[in-house]
Amino acid sequence: MPIIRRSFNKYLEKMGYWSLLIIFIVYVFFDIWLWLKTSNITTNFWLSFIMSNIAGIVALFRTYLDIKHHE
Repeated sequence: MPIIRRSFNKYLEKMGYWSLLIIFIVYVFFDIWLWLKTSNITTNFWLSFIMSNIAGIVALFRTYLDIKHHE
């Protein structure tokens, strides 16, 4: 996926730390949507919820490291 990585780096240089805020907002909206969409909260829901939040934290951390690398 080098093409996606190159285009991401191009936007990352322009946006800087704003990209962290955008990723955070996307994951918060996804959490809210997942919470409201699920009427029957089971262990599978909590597993999906926790895994999506871990993915969000990893995405924020990797984006932060990419920003630091490009400065």
